[in-house]
Amino acid sequence: NESYGKMKGMLSVPMGRAKIGQERLDITAKREFREETGLSVNAVQYLGKLLIPGMPGGIVEMYLMELNELEPPQARKGLLVTQWLAPDELLKMPDDLVRPPTKPAVELALLWNKWLQTGNKRELLRLHPPR
Repeated sequence: NESYGKMKGMLSVPMGRAKIGQERLDITAKREFREETGLSVNAVQYLGKLLIPGMPGGIVEMYLMELNELEPPQARKGLLVTQWLAPDELLKMPDDLVRPPTKPAVELALLWNKWLQTGNKRELLRLHPPR
């Protein structure tokens, strides 16, 4: 998308901005996912905030989502390609190919998933201490 400037062509998770005063953040997350992939999701778990230095706004609110159907995503909103990637594939990619805050968002989602499976909050805090 031409409007992405220097981030054009980089890999990213679906993201966007809230319509301030018009919708809750979980609704924003669901809307952006649908707009960018054509798929509908349910917001399952609020994951928290990431502070991204140098990013407009600086703070990203994150949600763990559950797909309503497992279908290939469809490129929307001028995006060139959409595809599923395993988290470890994305995390191994060079940083200059991945749009911030995609890698930290994926890492945090993986930590939350681990915590949800084990219930070991101490492990989550050790790996991702509060800022």
